[in-house]
Amino acid sequence: MIIKNAKIYGDSLQDIEIKEGKITNIGSNLQGEEILDAKGMTLLPSFVDLCVSLKNDKFSLANLELLENECLKGGISSIVLRDCMDFDEESFALFLQNLAQRKMQIFSSVRVKDANGKLKNLATLLNKGACALELDSSLDANTLKVSSQYAFMKDSPIFVRCYDKDFDDNGVMNDCEMSFELGLIGMSKIAETSQIAKMKELAKFYKNKVIFDLLSLKDSLVLLDEKDLKLVSIHHLIKDDSACEDFNTAAKLMPPLRSKEDVLALREALKEGKISFLTSLHSAKSISLKDLAFDEAAFGIHSVCEFISLC
Repeated sequence: MIIKNAKIYGDSLQDIEIKEGKITNIGSNLQGEEILDAKGMTLLPSFVDLCVSLKNDKFSLANLELLENECLKGGISSIVLRDCMDFDEESFALFLQNLAQRKMQIFSSVRVKDANGKLKNLATLLNKGACALELDSSLDANTLKVSSQYAFMKDSPIFVRCYDKDFDDNGVMNDCEMSFELGLIGMSKIAETSQIAKMKELAKFYKNKVIFDLLSLKDSLVLLDEKDLKLVSIHHLIKDDSACEDFNTAAKLMPPLRSKEDVLALREALKEGKISFLTSLHSAKSISLKDLAFDEAAFGIHSVCEFISLC
């Protein structure tokens, strides 16, 4: 196939030759049997998203098929699928075999504890093909220590979620003037920032490769160095907590949408190259879980299809 007249860099038009799904040549006046005219269009590489979840955080082949189709339609070819499955070691191996047969690359990270609060067999899961560990900063010290040691031993990255829910009384949105006006319990900044310093020191001590997961605050970036890897959702660069006005459950995210000041600071950090990765934070929920009172509605947003256009 020849894609003709596509914009690749700037305003110059180029032709692209594709054979067996790979780009083999870029130039002018390329010829072939099958030609697609891309005049007026820009050719982009496919995107990678490091934080994608299955619909309703439930595993099924139908949900996996739906997610795959939505990603490919949206121009995303590789994702890290976050752990909601709670598989044992044998089931996880079968799950990875299924992922290997998909049209796109789907990597799976694993939470360090199962649904019963028991530490998983991390060495086995990593050996079988888990791409990373998911670690909550609020876990007990022994779990943090053991997980960090396994990650170092297996040379595995860790997605670190810096949040301690004990600072909040079941908060549902950012602690701000809007939450006060709506009569909703807020989620304070300290629940995130207090954990940043702790996890930074932990990563330094155990020599781990850490991605600080889903940061949402200006102060969180201040506490980290430029060399620290930071993952931020696209929504926290676009929307602030005023999006929750009129009890809009579509804006109920985790972490919550923050203040205008935080949004502007995150945008500036992105321009300065201080943010390492952007994510769609795709965590689709059924309408039956969203069309509820704000307190009861689920956290999450359907966003993988719009990710590239938002970027």
